[in-house]
Formats: sequence, C-alpha cells, structure tokens
Amino acid sequence: MNIFAGTTASGSANISGSTANTRGSTTVTVHAVENANVEALRTAADLFKDKGGKVSQHAADARNKAKWGESWSGQAADAANHATDSAANQLDTAGFSSRTIGRVAGTHADLLSPTRTTVRTTAGLARTALMSVSADGEVSAQHLAFIPGVGGAAQSLAHTLTQILRGALKLARLLDIASGGTISTISSSVAPPRSDVEVDGAEGASVPNSPQSLPPVERIETPHGPVVTAGNVESADEVITLVSGVGSSSPEALARTEAWARATAADAAAQGKNVAVVAWHGYPAPGDLTSAISKDAAKVGAPALREHQRQLRERNPHAKLQVVGYSYGSVVVGEAAAKGSDGLVADEVRLWGSPGVHAEKAEDLQLDAKDGQGEVHNEHVPGDMIRLTTTPEFGVHGKDPAAPDFNAPPRGADGASEGSWSSYGWGKILDLYLMQRGETDAHSSYMWSPEVNVR
Repeated sequence: MNIFAGTTASGSANISGSTANTRGSTTVTVHAVENANVEALRTAADLFKDKGGKVSQHAADARNKAKWGESWSGQAADAANHATDSAANQLDTAGFSSRTIGRVAGTHADLLSPTRTTVRTTAGLARTALMSVSADGEVSAQHLAFIPGVGGAAQSLAHTLTQILRGALKLARLLDIASGGTISTISSSVAPPRSDVEVDGAEGASVPNSPQSLPPVERIETPHGPVVTAGNVESADEVITLVSGVGSSSPEALARTEAWARATAADAAAQGKNVAVVAWHGYPAPGDLTSAISKDAAKVGAPALREHQRQLRERNPHAKLQVVGYSYGSVVVGEAAAKGSDGLVADEVRLWGSPGVHAEKAEDLQLDAKDGQGEVHNEHVPGDMIRLTTTPEFGVHGKDPAAPDFNAPPRGADGASEGSWSSYGWGKILDLYLMQRGETDAHSSYMWSPEVNVR
C-alpha cells in the first residue's frame, strides 16, 4: 500500500514507500510527502473496514446456519459443528483484522493529511522566496544570504523552514514505521481460510460410511484405557499418536478419538498416503480442570508413552513417528521427553492447545528422531482460552509454547512472521476478540479444525 512516491524499503512492511539507507533506517523525502496520495489511502481504509464488517457478518451467519438442533446429531454432527465453528472463527478473525487494518490506515491518513499540507506550504514558501529545498528538508537561502540587509533575515527564515520541514518528515517517517509495522503484523498473523475444506469433509470430521473405506483397527486394553490403532503400523510410512487431555478417559471422549483416528487414516489413504493413527489412552487422564493443575497424571503417563513409542519404532523402524499432545496431553508429552529422561522416540512432536510442557524451550525436549533432528511445533486455534493459563514467562505447566522464544512455530509457518512478538501479541488480541464474541468451544475443536492439518 504505497501512498508516497518512491521505492519500498526492504525487510519490512512499508505503507509510505520510503527508501532505506545503508544503515537500514527509513528516509522520507519532501517530494514523497508532497505527492502522498492520502485520498487513495482513505479509500483503501474505508474498503478494508467495509469488507471486514461483511466478512464477520458472514461468519455469524455460518454459525447460525450450523445449529442443527434435533435434526442432526451424533459424532458426524458434532464433528461438523466443530469444523464449521472453527472455519467461522477464521472468517471472523479475518474480518476483525481487516477492520483493524482499515482503522490503522484511516488514522494514518488523518495524521498524514495535515503533515502533507505543512510540507507543501513550507516548501512552497521557500521556493517562492527563491530558496532551495533538498530532499531531506534542508532549506538554503542561497544567493539571498549575500544581499546586504537581507542576508541575515533570509538565513534565519531558511533555518526556521528547515526545522518545520524536518519535523514534518520525522512525523511522516514515524507514522510510516508504526502503521506499516502494525499492518504487516496483522496481515501475517491471520491465515486465509482453507479452500479445500467443506463442512462434510473437514479434517477429522468425516466418519467413513462404507465398510471398504474403513482402515483395519487394532484395540489393546491397558490398565488406564485403550490404545486404538487405525491402519497398519508395520507397513505405514507415518504413524501418528494422539495423546489427549482432560476428560479423555470418558466413554464419549474415547468414541470421539477412535472415530478421529479412523477418519484421519481413511482420509490419508484417500490421498494415496499410508498413515496409521493411534488414539493413545494409556494414562489416567485428569477428569476435570482442577485435577489438571497437577502434573501427577503426566508423570504416570510419561513412562507408558515412552514405551509405546519405543515399540512403534521396533515394529516399523522406517516410519516417521509423529506425536500429537492435545491439551493436557501435551503435558504428558513434555514429561515423557523431559531432560534427564530416556527421551521420547519421535521424529516430530506437535502441541495442540498446550498449557505448557514444563520446559523453557523446544530444544529442552529430548526426542529420539531417526535423523537426530526432532521437530517441535505448537498450534493454537484462535479463541482457545487455554492461553489464559500460561504466559511467555510462566504458567501452571510452564511458559507458553506459542511464545516466540520457545522456538516451536506452527507446522509450515513462515519463521519471519510467526516468530515475532508482535504477531504473538496480535494472536492474544484475536483470542480475546473471539472470547468476547461468545466463543467458548475453540479448545475442543482441534481434531476438526481446518487450521490444523495432522499430516
């Protein structure tokens, strides 16, 4: 969004078109401010606000239409509800972000307009007096300085005009940096809704209907709960283990995770991929949030999870092993991979809606990967209230894994945009925005969320 004449400084968003000097700072010229297209910026600001409002309204309409009531119920309906709500949240945050960009651009235009007037008036006065005006705002009296009785006054006037111009250019530069940085942060923090997901075919939302599409299922009972595997571990190219959290030992939760494992394996097969998916319930999951404050259950589950992953490697030494820690399940994963432990056999760990993993950074997790380079990714669905339990410095189960200095970016994320504190802060704002809009179920949506692609 260039509104000044000039080239764009590299390395950061820049709505003024200012140029960069050799030290990396930005310079705004007199010519650029004089010719700033403030009117176009105002038009763009109004467009962003208008379109953003319409997008958020579409999100509200989608939520209302997805209330099936008694006409449709069961696992498929629940999955579709979660998928629709998650997609609506994406639309809503995109609309809110668009409106915010519009407000920032509008404020920029409001402040830039009088600045442009000041520069035009001051530079015009200097030129009328036959003085020269440089690009950086310096006014020179030139030959007027040598005219007896006039030279002193001319030089004094030139100095005054220089101070006015340079003050205006400084304000324009600061506006450019502040507005450009804000818009860049907002733009890079909101992923566009996926176009390949429909309500009935959302990730993990579909429950295979035909017997031919169902993957083979292995069910092993443990003292704390079943370990259900969809697909063939011995021949799979990848094995995904899901470790669920609070309440996951209930019959309803067990049915949901088993259905998710079946659907995920079947969806992968439909894409020509050979993936086995394990819904692992081999630990006594906390039954409520009060119990989840303690890491006792995670300590009990950690050795069992390590043994489970070790056996998977023995059964298939060539498969990629991915472990997904969902909510309190991420605490279990963190305990299994804690410093001083035997480590967790995994090539990739993904943390969904994590309240913390009792580690200062991702590198503290001990992963036994095939290539020795285990990956750790954190994924957070907008509106998930789990962020209220942790901060970048501390939390019930440690610092927020979404914090930039934890070094666990979302899978496939652009490191430059996802690793900044400004993006992290904007994510917090989006959470609060959705919460005040009435979002209370985002934390339950990960298995069906369009933002989260498990493969």
